[in-house]
Amino acid sequence: MVVCGLDPEAEHVVLVSSVDAGVLAELAPGAAVAQADSGSLAIAAAGVWTGLRRRAQLVAEGLPGTRVVVAVSEPAVTANLTAAHLAARYTYTHAQARSDRITVLASTEVSSHDLLLAAVPARARQSYAARLLDPVHGYDEQHGTDLLHTLNTFLACDGSWNRTAKLLHLHVNTLRYRIGRIAALTGRDLDRFADRVDLYLALRLLPGHAVHR
Repeated sequence: MVVCGLDPEAEHVVLVSSVDAGVLAELAPGAAVAQADSGSLAIAAAGVWTGLRRRAQLVAEGLPGTRVVVAVSEPAVTANLTAAHLAARYTYTHAQARSDRITVLASTEVSSHDLLLAAVPARARQSYAARLLDPVHGYDEQHGTDLLHTLNTFLACDGSWNRTAKLLHLHVNTLRYRIGRIAALTGRDLDRFADRVDLYLALRLLPGHAVHR
């Protein structure tokens, strides 16, 4: 990202938005705004974050039926704005996956692995999640079980058998049977850290089953 006329020592943020440049200029007063292929982007003083969500709400009220998505990078000096732009773009991809009509999201609010996932093409993300979790989802539908929820809870509890069993109101042996079934369906051994990471990331890509700690 080539930037001219900015104080090289001052911190700025990069905004990527679904709205056009004129609307983004309202959301980020004083920003340098440009129209992008789909939506717009801006470079603004770091203080633009203050009140941004409220301004987005007001703007959205005047645009009925229009979705307003704004992603904001971490503050960065001019020399680091290219990296800030990438972070804002990946945060925007993550924000677009949400269902809210108004989404204002800072890259600091997104986990590092979610930003990495957002950098992967959508088709590849969908294929990755489907390859690992479709067998579990299919088993749940066929047998009336809830193995995806069990997996989600197990990972959220850092693989603790006792904590997971307590949260799910299960006997530990029943939990071990379920986890064994998940391992058989996915081909992943949940005693292995690398395999847990695979399933954790797949769940992050599955709407409604993101792991929450």
